[in-house]
Amino acid sequence: MAAGGLIRRAMKEPRRPPNPPMARTEPTTKDDSPAEPVRKTMINVLIMRLVIAVSAIEMYRK
Repeated sequence: MAAGGLIRRAMKEPRRPPNPPMARTEPTTKDDSPAEPVRKTMINVLIMRLVIAVSAIEMYRK
């Protein structure tokens, strides 16, 4: 079935080296974590891929 390959491709995360640390003008504090927007973006991308995979399965089913 083609939907299994679609799910597998949607779940696969591309391997990328981590971004170099951004130059900050102000000194960073301990509670100001720079990884927070990255995590939100990753979660949004995963949710979007899940939605795309489910809609593709629904299209193939009909």
